[in-house]
Amino acid sequence: MTREKRPDLLNKVWNVVEPLMKKPPAASWPYFQSASGENCAPAAFICPILMEIMKDPQVASDGFTYEAEAIRRWFGSRNNRSPMTNLALPNLNLIPNRALRSSIHEYLRQQQQPDPAYQQQLSGT
Repeated sequence: MTREKRPDLLNKVWNVVEPLMKKPPAASWPYFQSASGENCAPAAFICPILMEIMKDPQVASDGFTYEAEAIRRWFGSRNNRSPMTNLALPNLNLIPNRALRSSIHEYLRQQQQPDPAYQQQLSGT
């Protein structure tokens, strides 16, 4: 169908697009939603295995970041496949994701609801 055959379509599409253009831009982090539908934390802060905010984020050879304890348990169960893609991992090396850890730390500080166990782990005591 051509536009000439459906001139009304332009108005219908514009009626949908125009309000979207007036909305403020989304936050820079997509938020993980809890079961209750509330925004909990930025999705990048959530371990895809545990579905909890990471304390010690580590990058695996699949390029995804996981909570260190969770991915080590995954590897410990003799699983050499990515939890995200199910593809074989080239190695089981982990690299600390220090930038993400700092972002999580700052986020929790701004929330002013730090988990005492998490704060203790961060301080190394």
